Amino acid sequence: MRACLWLLALVPVCVTANGGPVAWSSPSGRGGIAPIKVGDVRLVAEKLVITVDDAGDGYAVDATYVLENSSPGPVRLTYGVPLTWVPDEAADNDGMISPEQALRAKGVASYPDAVHIRLEGERKPCKLEGVTTLSRGSEVQRFEGWCVAELEVPVGARVTLTLQYPGAFEFTDWAYSKSAFREFGQRRLEYLFSPAAGWRGPPELVEIDLDAGRWIDDVVSSSPAGSSR
Repeated sequence: MRACLWLLALVPVCVTANGGPVAWSSPSGRGGIAPIKVGDVRLVAEKLVITVDDAGDGYAVDATYVLENSSPGPVRLTYGVPLTWVPDEAADNDGMISPEQALRAKGVASYPDAVHIRLEGERKPCKLEGVTTLSRGSEVQRFEGWCVAELEVPVGARVTLTLQYPGAFEFTDWAYSKSAFREFGQRRLEYLFSPAAGWRGPPELVEIDLDAGRWIDDVVSSSPAGSSR
């Protein structure tokens, strides 16, 4: 399922997906990270809420999963959250900046600490891995990476896994020095959403909510077709 939500769409921001089981592409753990299928754990339900902040500069992702582990014992797995970000100062920087500099920028300066993964209420710290540069030609420099945590899913029919993290839009607003007038550029949020992609499915319930707050009158929904205000 692909959920595309247009906010105020000049430059697209793509959040590749909310988290799921992953594995290293090489035995040494020095290769890339890729999603995998974990057949021992079923996704029963998922609720995804994306909340746009009042300033219109960013958003917060809040996902709640209900999992079922019907195997004889706990299932250990590596859980990864794909992240894409643009540092605030990139648009004003004549040269390319490093991923380390990007993480010190406003908006995502708190990655990976701002990525909250909780299994049955217990927070599981994640480590930022596989950071790469996405810039192409004259485009604004962007980065992507994975926040990776080790989980042990207990036996049970209703195991709760939650995920929260902030994201920043890529945009250009125009401010006029001799007045308080500000012209807002358009934002686009394209969230690629694949329920049960890494778990055993299908889920019984999937719910997606966009809380646009004060920007609700400026939102146009492209897909899914069944979306409503």
